[in-house]
Amino acid sequence: MTKPSYEEVFSYCETRHPTVDPVAFFLHYETNGWMVGKVPMKNWRAGVANWDRMQQTRNGGNKYARQLPETFAERDDRATGEAAARIRSRLSGNHSNGGEDRQTLFGNEDGPTHHRPRALPSAGD
Repeated sequence: MTKPSYEEVFSYCETRHPTVDPVAFFLHYETNGWMVGKVPMKNWRAGVANWDRMQQTRNGGNKYARQLPETFAERDDRATGEAAARIRSRLSGNHSNGGEDRQTLFGNEDGPTHHRPRALPSAGD
């Protein structure tokens, strides 16, 4: 087999297997010397098809193949940004001092506290 160029892998992935990340495929086999285990790869196009099939198996289908999970830091940044935008819009809309948002976030210190019962009521109660 002649080793494909990145451009060949990219164009083949775009036309036949659009869910495959051509960079990941190319770099993986480039670092392994285009070997599959201890055997040289015979057909890189079949390797792309197999890579696509394995992605479907691992990721629950092609719709997740290129999508990486959101990290905790990204989720935290997004949630913080959304909360800040929500508070800004509330403050600009009704000119309050943010007390309602504080109460929403932290609860009302003056309000009643709810406690869970220590034991479940018996059937005879």
